[in-house]
Amino acid sequence: MYGPLTIVGIQDIGPLWPREGKAVAYHWPVYIHAARLIIPLVLVALLLRRPNRARGAWWVLLPPLVLPAAALWVAEKMGESEISDAMGFVGDNMTLFFFALAFLWLMSYRLGNLSRLHTFTQALGLLALAGSIGLLGVSFFGYDAMLILKAFVYSVFIFVFLAAMALTAFMSRKRYTPLWFLFHFFIILVVGIAAVGTALSVLLMTLVGGITGGGLGMEYLVTMVVGQMTVSAFTGLVLFLLLLPFLALALWCPVYRQRFHAIFRLPGMRPAGDSAYNDLTHEVPMTGEEPSAGEPPETTNGL
Repeated sequence: MYGPLTIVGIQDIGPLWPREGKAVAYHWPVYIHAARLIIPLVLVALLLRRPNRARGAWWVLLPPLVLPAAALWVAEKMGESEISDAMGFVGDNMTLFFFALAFLWLMSYRLGNLSRLHTFTQALGLLALAGSIGLLGVSFFGYDAMLILKAFVYSVFIFVFLAAMALTAFMSRKRYTPLWFLFHFFIILVVGIAAVGTALSVLLMTLVGGITGGGLGMEYLVTMVVGQMTVSAFTGLVLFLLLLPFLALALWCPVYRQRFHAIFRLPGMRPAGDSAYNDLTHEVPMTGEEPSAGEPPETTNGL
């Protein structure tokens, strides 16, 4: 839909007043429809970069393109309602989250073998850039209060994600296996969000009680803490499930696993040079098997 539109408000308010309001003309520019193409076009452009021309790299496109589209489709089927608006808000935030993670995964070849601080600042910069592009895509080139709210939610997501990854790497500094890393990430995310969310709620309620002069009863405080802890833990669980596809790619997909190992360099991780999948050459052994870490390279006899 684009071009000149005429909008007429109609309401049945009785026989004494007209049922139709004054017509309002509005020109719907065609370029607004191109806003939704920004995110997929950026991801495809990143996928075509030389370091990403590797087998399995395209798997990162599925979460940001499929799941948010499904949420938006459900919102449209619901029609005009508060639930539909809420689903649209959730769908836009899912689009932002998934696009930012896919953007970071596709650009992660730039983060390997750097200092911890340099890696963190570059990752933060990439996520900030991805958020700016994503907000442009979900806003239809507009600006309103909901856009500010989406930007705030996205900023909280960045902080929680980077903090959880850093703490998980710290907990895995003496022992690393993919499942061990995933287990620690789950515990840190769910328990951490539950603890922080509950503590902030108690602090807020205490401040409000101190300002208003009313005390908080013990029964009310316990009920509030239990309820807030349950909601926060459920939020952490949902966030973990949203992040799980990207964590699975980093832990088990060869092209992203090599970059993941080069970034964290934890004990037990295979060095990048030992991988049969190389981001620079993208050559895969004909057998499809990775050489063992202790296997010497094959040499040819010059005679």
